[in-house]
Amino acid sequence: MLESRFATVPVEIERRFLSLVQLLHTNGMSAEGIVQVRKAFELAEKAHQEQKRESGEPYIIHPIEVARLLAEIKLDSTTIMAGLLHDVIEDKQVPRELLEKEVGKVVVQIVEGVTKVSRQQMKATVKENEDLRKLETLRKLFFIGVKDVRVLLVKLADRLHNMRTLKYLSKEAQERISRETLNIYAPIAHRLGIYRWKMELEDLAFKVLLPVEYKCLASRIARKKDERENEIKGIIAHLEKELKNIGIQARILGRPKHLYSIYTKMQRQQIPLERIMDLYAIRIIVNTVEECYRVLDIAHRLGNLVPERFRDNIRKPRSNGYRALHTTVFLPRKYPLEIQIRTEEMDQEAEFGIAAHWFYKEGGGLDDSLTQKRVEWLRSMVSELSAPGGSSITTQDIQDDLKISEIYIYTPKGDVFELPANATVLDFAYTIHTEIGHHCIGARVNDRYVPITTRLNTGDRVEVLTSPKQEPHLDWLKIITIGKARNKIRHHLREKGILPKEEEEKEEISSRKDERQENSPSDTALLSDFSALTKIEYRGNNEEFEKERHLSIRIDGQKNIAVHFSRCCNPLPGDEVVGYSTLKGAITIHKKDCRIFNSVYRDPQRMHKVRWEIDSITQITVQVLARPSPTVIQELTSLLIDNKVPVISANYKILRKGLIKFEFTQKSISSSNPKSFDVLMRSIRSIEGVLEVHRKSK
Repeated sequence: MLESRFATVPVEIERRFLSLVQLLHTNGMSAEGIVQVRKAFELAEKAHQEQKRESGEPYIIHPIEVARLLAEIKLDSTTIMAGLLHDVIEDKQVPRELLEKEVGKVVVQIVEGVTKVSRQQMKATVKENEDLRKLETLRKLFFIGVKDVRVLLVKLADRLHNMRTLKYLSKEAQERISRETLNIYAPIAHRLGIYRWKMELEDLAFKVLLPVEYKCLASRIARKKDERENEIKGIIAHLEKELKNIGIQARILGRPKHLYSIYTKMQRQQIPLERIMDLYAIRIIVNTVEECYRVLDIAHRLGNLVPERFRDNIRKPRSNGYRALHTTVFLPRKYPLEIQIRTEEMDQEAEFGIAAHWFYKEGGGLDDSLTQKRVEWLRSMVSELSAPGGSSITTQDIQDDLKISEIYIYTPKGDVFELPANATVLDFAYTIHTEIGHHCIGARVNDRYVPITTRLNTGDRVEVLTSPKQEPHLDWLKIITIGKARNKIRHHLREKGILPKEEEEKEEISSRKDERQENSPSDTALLSDFSALTKIEYRGNNEEFEKERHLSIRIDGQKNIAVHFSRCCNPLPGDEVVGYSTLKGAITIHKKDCRIFNSVYRDPQRMHKVRWEIDSITQITVQVLARPSPTVIQELTSLLIDNKVPVISANYKILRKGLIKFEFTQKSISSSNPKSFDVLMRSIRSIEGVLEVHRKSK
């Protein structure tokens, strides 16, 4: 019966579809549902019969793989049918009436939603008014998605399969699609709780946008993979024995953290790979919430608890509905290990996100409280876009608001708010209420007074301070990180006549351009700037250097003054620097040209004259000239790390002739071992592709 139905279908296409059908059987889909899916496939196969993808393979393979992705997260037959048909209106102009007659109104509505977004996306690739077109794409995506979130799910599956096959497109197209994936689609997958999609989307985009950093990080992790996996297996065996002794049945899994998450954490916190707390994790899955807390006690016996890393997301679930206990223990004489503890139900929610609670009424209405909560952010986004002043929301505002929450802030009453990394006191004030934001003058953070510019950390207890005399300033646009708050400030300034619309547009275009050039981890300019990774590896990894750096600086002519070197510009001996007193009484040292320091008003009375005593620190700068190769930078980096060279900073650039110039600055070699520097130089010269190595005069 089945064979006759596919008599005219190529063998490879038939094999792929039958594999999808087998997955649907395994998921428990009804025979009636599978019949409907088969009908959708036959329509799609006929519509795409003459089409080929850029890879040369039959186009129908793409919608089959999209449907498979939707089936893997156990979505309903309606959504899977829409996945199979998602391109038939866009690419082949199949009449709506014919489609509705064959597969029903709901499937057609989902397909039409995906089609509208895809058409707008194509317009957004046109250079003329590109920002405006991108903004319209996002508006369309959210407005259609809030009507039926299955449109978003099909679009996400479509994007994931396209990312998997991106290599067949031009380099420019690969980078454009990857940037959009990193800024829009991966955060949407996270918001919907589909972590498996979110992680793969991020890693695929990371590989395209920062290939050098991707390869270097993957190589370093791979070197210790077997050793760590064997250790994890031993820990799992120990936990299984301990849990069996107290009568708890559990599934225990080990998992490595995905590469992009590791990279962003290293970049954000300016720490080496070895200090990433959740590089490796163990997941313990039990039957009841009570067992979760019993297992927690067993887990804490593995090593020393890291208190600031404990999260109880069972009592206080994340905004996207995620529930679990997270804790970190430092294994004796080894490394930190993250442990996640959840029930089977929580694990299903974490794996499949919104799809784990999929209950649709007739006509597509959501009928599940957790599902409602998971799309609350989407309703909020649409509400913001529809509100007075919503027309002035920019693409950057939306991208900022889609950013994944990284920190958790407490009010004095114990309420928890999730904010993006680098959020300030002012961001927090606007998160509570617009009027509180407008009148914010500072805050009491952990019982200490701080200004509105202070960046918050997970666990901070924040009481916002307000004054009826306070009003938003133009400088606030440079402090704020949350898009909605930025738009509210602009709206207020425009109403007061402080920021006319024409000036605002110029300011926004300029600030977005600066941000793309200097801060975006996905910007192609970073492809020729290795400092984003190398400085993280070395900087702050030499306690002796840090001690001497503090001793080598004079504040207003005085020595031995306690100072803090800012992370935003990380001043080194020789840099022109300035000091600034914080409200806590500490003096922070910045480079004079630090963009973040100079972006806000500074009280002249709190400024300090700072100078280095350069002679107290001896540095050696080495310059390496090499032929371009996929491995030369990786080998240089590995050599420095493996030999524990006390590197202060490092960078490389591509010269006009196509050669690579790599430079690193290290603390001076101890006089007790003068030969060690010569050994290092010889080792560098032995690397294949290295043409010249010499010490650079200061």
